[in-house]
Amino acid sequence: MNGAQLHLLLNHIPLFLPLFGGSALGLGLILKSSDVKKFGLCLLFASALAAIPAYLTGVPAERVVKNYPGILRAAIEAHQAAALISLIL
Repeated sequence: MNGAQLHLLLNHIPLFLPLFGGSALGLGLILKSSDVKKFGLCLLFASALAAIPAYLTGVPAERVVKNYPGILRAAIEAHQAAALISLIL
C-alpha cells in the first residue's frame, strides 16, 4: 500500500464517523438515554482523533501523485489548506 492509498483509506473515517456519531447523539437526546449519548460522543471523539493520521498521511500521498499527468500543484495546495482547516475544526 502506498502513501496515496493509505491517505484515501484514512480519509473516510473522519468523513463518515461524525454522521454516525451525530445520529447516535441525536437519538440519545430523543430517547433520553445517557448510554446512547455517551456512545455518540465517543464516536465524535474517535472521528476527531482519526483526522490526525488522515492529515499526516497527506505528504506521503502528495509524493506519490505529484508527478501524475493532470495533477496541478495549485489543486494540491488548495487541498492541503482545506485539510488544515478541517483538522483544526
